[in-house]
Amino acid sequence: MSILFHTDWPNRDQWLDGLRRAMPDARIRVWPDIGDPSDITFAVVWNPPSGFFADLDRLAGVCVMGAGTDAILAKGEIPESVPVARVVDPVMSNRMAEYVLAATLRFQRRFDDYALQQSRQEWQRLPQKDAGSFHVAVLGLGQIGRLVAGRLAANGFKVGGWSRTAREIEGIECHTGSDGLARLVSWCDLLVNLLPLTTQTRGLLDRDVFWAMPVGGGIVNCARGAHVVTADLLQALDTGQLSFAMLDVFETEPPAADDPVWSHPRVHMTPHVSSITNIETALPQIVAAYDATRAGRPMANRVNRKQGY
Repeated sequence: MSILFHTDWPNRDQWLDGLRRAMPDARIRVWPDIGDPSDITFAVVWNPPSGFFADLDRLAGVCVMGAGTDAILAKGEIPESVPVARVVDPVMSNRMAEYVLAATLRFQRRFDDYALQQSRQEWQRLPQKDAGSFHVAVLGLGQIGRLVAGRLAANGFKVGGWSRTAREIEGIECHTGSDGLARLVSWCDLLVNLLPLTTQTRGLLDRDVFWAMPVGGGIVNCARGAHVVTADLLQALDTGQLSFAMLDVFETEPPAADDPVWSHPRVHMTPHVSSITNIETALPQIVAAYDATRAGRPMANRVNRKQGY
């Protein structure tokens, strides 16, 4: 029995060293050097290439090295009989909460407007909403979304949330369904997207949503680029319907050199860093998933194929 490992992350060697230390008795093969495919029973992966699973007939389990599984499931290469687990890590959730809080404060305190004034040598105080009258809508209330919403509320912001299934979270105004989404976006100053990418949520953030928001609002996207209809977002920013976009994810990463997001004055970009997987805290989950698979037990944090997460 062997483990097949693949990631395109720049710290691949650190992950590989960590796996070997955590599982000294396991045979770990690094793609594309897979040896005999029939010997592979488990895979630890992030963003595997097309055809990765084609010859792995004895594969019994897959563990994805992060929270998102949409890309690997969309390819349809893993048999339905093979369970897929993902990493669900409090450290990743905390990193996401820090990122969203920083972006929210940046927009609420109008730091970008002041930076623009500085570039023009202007000295002028701008109107500003205090946190208690600044409304933030968090889309996606799973483990990460709940922590993010709570962190925002703890900092005084008025927070609402939306999810596929009904939730009850103390201090958070929770919504569900299309009517709930419409009510939520109609009053939010800032829309934060943390949804899983599914057929239902792809392209959800479009013209209808942006023009339903109060004029001058903003968006933070830390989920997947395909949630956003980029042309609609840029039009909303160009017309002043929205005034701020903090984007950590894109449908193509990195965006093409001629993509207008690079130079748009109201778009602020980071290279998919809002919630980087932490090696030290993720490794025990991966080891546990492997041990469970070997023992014929269900893995924790198993993905529901029908839901897509």
